[in-house]
Amino acid sequence: DRQRLRESTRIWALSDVFFDQHGVPEWCKSLSSSFFRDDVLVLAGNLADSLPQLRFALTVLKSKFRRIFYVPGNHDLWVRRVTLQTILKGENVKDEQRSLVDSVSKLLEVLQVCDEMGIETAPAEVAAGVFVVPM
Repeated sequence: DRQRLRESTRIWALSDVFFDQHGVPEWCKSLSSSFFRDDVLVLAGNLADSLPQLRFALTVLKSKFRRIFYVPGNHDLWVRRVTLQTILKGENVKDEQRSLVDSVSKLLEVLQVCDEMGIETAPAEVAAGVFVVPM
């Protein structure tokens, strides 16, 4: 992207999307598939509580933007578990404790998902002299 003009490069930032909340996936899917096609999106955490929802959120948003940079937030790294409270509330919670020991192991899984999907988590140049540094 070093050849891209900085004047024509748009960088958007979005955080606390909470993709597992009612209406959010529909809103993300309704974003234009052409308007943001040449743009960069910085996702500053809290996309979803579960890995499947996180992957779904990244898939939807990746289809809208040229490049996506991502920094996991605290909600993204929670290790979800089934509790009496979640059962009583009727929440459909996937018990991640069986496969993930702690938030560090979940972070490693999240970074692997990002790598597989082409979601960027390291600094990179997005236009001539313009860098995104996810921290």
